[in-house]
Amino acid sequence: SYRLLRIIKKDVGCMDCSVGCYTKNGKKFFIKTLMADKKDYRNYFVISEWLVSNFLYKTLGSKKSQVTTPKPIEIIRSGESISVVYEFIDAKILSLFSTGYQTKVFIQIINELKKISNLLTEEEIKVLPKRSALFYLISLPYLSILAFFRTGRNFKIIAKAFLNTSIMLLSQKINGKLTLAHRDLKPHNVLIKGPKIFLIDTDRMALTLPGYDLALLNLDPAF
Repeated sequence: SYRLLRIIKKDVGCMDCSVGCYTKNGKKFFIKTLMADKKDYRNYFVISEWLVSNFLYKTLGSKKSQVTTPKPIEIIRSGESISVVYEFIDAKILSLFSTGYQTKVFIQIINELKKISNLLTEEEIKVLPKRSALFYLISLPYLSILAFFRTGRNFKIIAKAFLNTSIMLLSQKINGKLTLAHRDLKPHNVLIKGPKIFLIDTDRMALTLPGYDLALLNLDPAF
């Protein structure tokens, strides 16, 4: 029931999804579609994005925060695809702004997510994905081997990174308090419209180790 107006091309890939601006009853919508059958594991990320977006829109909206997400409209599933529909936001991507302004916006987002984390109810905590120190300890060997083959097999650098990360993770409390993080907080995933800041691509968002988003930004040479 939605008519495609134009395909939206992103500089950074989004998990083999096609995204576009659509229209229905005179209104514009943003739709992300993954072509995959119901058994494809990538469906999990689309469903997770739908659930997290609804949670954020409701929670941030009740606080009248400057940080929010586009309004989730509906999720559409068929045998061969899954789509999430949002209101269309005519906004600018954060990457078009100065590095100083980007940094200011990132700090604001991180602080807002931290505030929300302290106000979560038990029911909300159950809904949100979780990535504890134990999760990263278990997945680290696999990620290290993957990095080894993807980066020209520079064993010394990978081994040093593996050791440093292991020490950092072991210093964390396995069952310590987790904090809400976007986990892909980059300029292309933030939209700016006036005073409003819109988070998009929330499929990786989870309750995880405190400082995750800040650590991710520190790995980006631009910051």
